[in-house]
Amino acid sequence: MRQVLTWSTVFLMPTVLWAAPPKKHGMLPNAIHDLGQMADTVIAEGETQTLRGGNLGIVAVKGNLTLAGQVQALTILVYPSGTLTIDDGTQLTFTDKPIDTRIDPEQWGHGLVVFGKWYAEGRPKTPYARSTIGLPAGATQITLDRDVENWNVGDRLAVPGTGQQPRRKHRRFENQSEVVTIAAINGRTVTFEPALKHDHPGIAANPFGVERFPHVANLSRSIVLRSENPDGVRAHTVVTGKATALVKNVRFAHLGRTSADKELDNTVYGDDGEPTHIGTNQIAKYPWHTHHLHGKYELTGCVVEDGLKWAVTIHGTDGGLCRNNVVYHADGAGIVTEDGTEVDNRFSGNLVIRVDGGFQQGDSRAGVTTSTNPITGRRQIDTGADGSGFWLRGPGNHFQGNFAYDAAGYGFNFNGYYRSPQSPLGKHHHVRSFKNNEAAACLGGFWATWSQSGSQLDRFERQVFEDFLAWHCSQDGVQTYHDANMTLKNFTIVGDPAVSSANQGSYFVLAARRTIGMQFGNSSYENFNLHVLNPRVSGCNVGIIVPTHPDKHSVIDSPAVSSYIGIAYHKKADPAKVPIPRAKFLPTTVQRLRESNLPAKPVDVFDEEVNGEIQLPRPTQ
Repeated sequence: MRQVLTWSTVFLMPTVLWAAPPKKHGMLPNAIHDLGQMADTVIAEGETQTLRGGNLGIVAVKGNLTLAGQVQALTILVYPSGTLTIDDGTQLTFTDKPIDTRIDPEQWGHGLVVFGKWYAEGRPKTPYARSTIGLPAGATQITLDRDVENWNVGDRLAVPGTGQQPRRKHRRFENQSEVVTIAAINGRTVTFEPALKHDHPGIAANPFGVERFPHVANLSRSIVLRSENPDGVRAHTVVTGKATALVKNVRFAHLGRTSADKELDNTVYGDDGEPTHIGTNQIAKYPWHTHHLHGKYELTGCVVEDGLKWAVTIHGTDGGLCRNNVVYHADGAGIVTEDGTEVDNRFSGNLVIRVDGGFQQGDSRAGVTTSTNPITGRRQIDTGADGSGFWLRGPGNHFQGNFAYDAAGYGFNFNGYYRSPQSPLGKHHHVRSFKNNEAAACLGGFWATWSQSGSQLDRFERQVFEDFLAWHCSQDGVQTYHDANMTLKNFTIVGDPAVSSANQGSYFVLAARRTIGMQFGNSSYENFNLHVLNPRVSGCNVGIIVPTHPDKHSVIDSPAVSSYIGIAYHKKADPAKVPIPRAKFLPTTVQRLRESNLPAKPVDVFDEEVNGEIQLPRPTQ
């Protein structure tokens, strides 16, 4: 029987690297061992080498290897005893060559596979700054809000789309981010080319005094890992076992083979362990991937550009650091916690720009679909291909000061759909911290369904999300349902009144083709023990849609709303069930829509059941 690496060999316990494969060589799966045996370049255990340039083919690192200069390789395997160091200035290109699936049916090769230690530190560079004004189409110059380090002529800059998009039937989200090149720099003034094609406005005028302008991200780094042919066989990276990866100021370009544009298609095995089907969209091949890592990782100041599904994937890994990174142009999602078991990772200061959305774009569950696998006949769950900036299977981590722009899904998506609490991975987790995060020009700002990694709402702990800003999001600033014990504190949602007034609307459905500030009014599903404290909403067609199926402990306290409809109740909702004390209603410039079942003039409180304005009722409980 041919010895192959199978998905079932992926270790689940920290005591071994890989658990009970059919056959393995020492501590390594046979496919990895076999690739190592075929190596063109071998660094023996105890040996130290520096290689400057050249085409290295398959590299087996059992000792200490430093790479420098212009280097090409097919696969680099860093064994548990090995250390790979990538020097500043190194350009590492992975060869475009067909994968030999007879040896590697699950396609772990063609890239960088790390079981040992991986160090890379490029030249420090300020990852991003904000413009001091909105940027109109035709602009060729920007003034930054801060001094920047190591921005140079020739550096590439990403300018995010910031315009709210009108809601239309059958209209798909259109990304409007752009890449330009620095032509000159004088202090905080940067001249670039070509001229911008789109307007990149700052936040719309609002009664809360909130002011924001677009970020501009620097996509250039002094260390680069890239695929030779973005349209050919791409490389990937994976850090696993007890490895250590300390990676700073590195650019990952055109990496990742797993595609968001179609369902997963994984290799299948017969009872004899032989492959009966070779996967055509194999799972787990991403630009940056910590895979059941029981060592340490730090990813800081890096750029991940043009990922086919997910850019940064944290899977079954705890306690790592993901800080001040830039993701540009991912397809399925920007930064992902994959299965919901991940806890105590710190995501801070990361900037995600342009997530296109894959085959799940527009999915009603925001990136979770089921199907029957045509090969195995079994149920298959696909996740995270809706186009969200941060797609999070479980919340048990820290999220502070992150930004998401121009995402075809949600800026921040906490999604536990179809995650069974009875499974070995089914433990519930609550968010450790979520503060000062921001989403702009996305389909939606913040999504939460079964956010604590499962469906047993009676086991959900109180979790607090605070100081969140969503601006120019076309569908809604916040949407939650199938959730419990959630506190949303100091959330601010700002829509563009001119664009909201141009939405298509609907004659029949309250939320259809409108911009909603905070949407809790799903007609069928629950929001239990929901505490919404000090929300502020402006520039929307409807400010807040109150929970339709709450419990007696839900409350919306001290809302301030400036929208065509301030607070609305779905026709199935009982207005007396959710207390709304200290509500403040402010003037609005949002206009009535062309297709509308709403009143002829703005109203503070609207009840869909009576199709008219009502007074906020006193709660019955």
